[in-house]
Amino acid sequence: MTAPQDGSSYSRFDKRQAPKARAAAEISKAMADAMQPITARIERLQTPLAEIRLRDHLAHGRVEDAKQLLPQIGDADRCYGVLRL
Repeated sequence: MTAPQDGSSYSRFDKRQAPKARAAAEISKAMADAMQPITARIERLQTPLAEIRLRDHLAHGRVEDAKQLLPQIGDADRCYGVLRL
């Protein structure tokens, strides 16, 4: 096995596998980079979605399910008034 000309080493990969492994790593990095802005948007929506679920559970009489969502909402003072039955 010969080392690549760019100075890196294949470590445990042979010559045929190294370019594939490198391409897979590049694809993984590109996917992670592309998902980062979307992930931030999704994280910002978690609290409002939990509040909607809370209201839905309460509207349907599922108080115990609603109480489980309180940690996700975080604003206990505001939610306490909603859950005070």
